Amino acid sequence: MPGSPLLAECFGPAILVVEYADDAELTAILGRLQGALVGCVMTAGADDPDAPAVVTSLARFVGRVAVDAWPTGVATTWAQQHGGPWPSTTVPAATSVGAAALARFTRPVAFQNTPPTALPPALADANPWRLPRRVDGRFVPVPGRPGKKRAP
Repeated sequence: MPGSPLLAECFGPAILVVEYADDAELTAILGRLQGALVGCVMTAGADDPDAPAVVTSLARFVGRVAVDAWPTGVATTWAQQHGGPWPSTTVPAATSVGAAALARFTRPVAFQNTPPTALPPALADANPWRLPRRVDGRFVPVPGRPGKKRAP
């Protein structure tokens, strides 16, 4: 049913429980689902004959498949990765959460032969935003914060 509210994008925790009569109906239902961060499969146990097909199908359009489990919370940490097809990320090799996700929202710009007065504040020699940064490839820590070490 096109335009079904069950297929609309939603933000925040949501659950859709689906019962099906046979394999054909299951295949049809899975074929209508859109991309999602997580797909959970509740099975009848480790030997459930339907589980492999459902897991394989979900893996095509979710960033994480959880079997007989609810997804864990997502911590925004340096180690967190959560890739997968849209909406998990628009680049499957990238991630939608964690510090590495910031790259999805950046657009690198190189300033060549630019006078200091024309540089953005974050790049100015005075560094008014007090950002840790690299200058000529050398790490420069946050000014005025001794003892704070960052990985090179």
